[in-house]
Amino acid sequence: MTETPSPDEVRRILEARARALAIAGRATEAASDTYSMVVVAAGGERCAIDLSLVEEIDIVGVVTPVPGISESWRGIANLRGSVYPVLDLARQLGFGEARRDGETWVVLIAASGMRVGLLVDDVCEIRSVPVDQVGPVVAEGLGTADVFSGVTDDMVSLLDVQRLLASPGLVVEHQVL
Repeated sequence: MTETPSPDEVRRILEARARALAIAGRATEAASDTYSMVVVAAGGERCAIDLSLVEEIDIVGVVTPVPGISESWRGIANLRGSVYPVLDLARQLGFGEARRDGETWVVLIAASGMRVGLLVDDVCEIRSVPVDQVGPVVAEGLGTADVFSGVTDDMVSLLDVQRLLASPGLVVEHQVL
């Protein structure tokens, strides 16, 4: 038979468990107090995409144009045997358009029930930024400011992908003849 612990022993065990839970809680809290992001260059600007939305980053050989769609849609691309629509991020944000020389970088994202490739000039880095180092959007008067949720201390704009993909200009309307 096992012996029943004394009240002092029970208190010591419970205090040790409480300390362990508090340490685990602080670690979880600290992890949630950061933004994990992929920093990309688009039309000379640096933007960050929430890392949890990124499925793949790849160089594509060909983006096939599709007639009759918004100019922001560059076309479609085959990534590992699946075909995805490709959005020129620089053009959609009003920063010109993605460069056409050299490698064509596509960041495949899954958001708002869609899987879309974002055409970017370059993939700069993957990093985490503490929430307290993110300030409000500073691009007053910029027509695309509503698709950004903040800006880091080093002037990287945080892209709100859900708002970007909900932009009315991206809707492709079709008619059945």
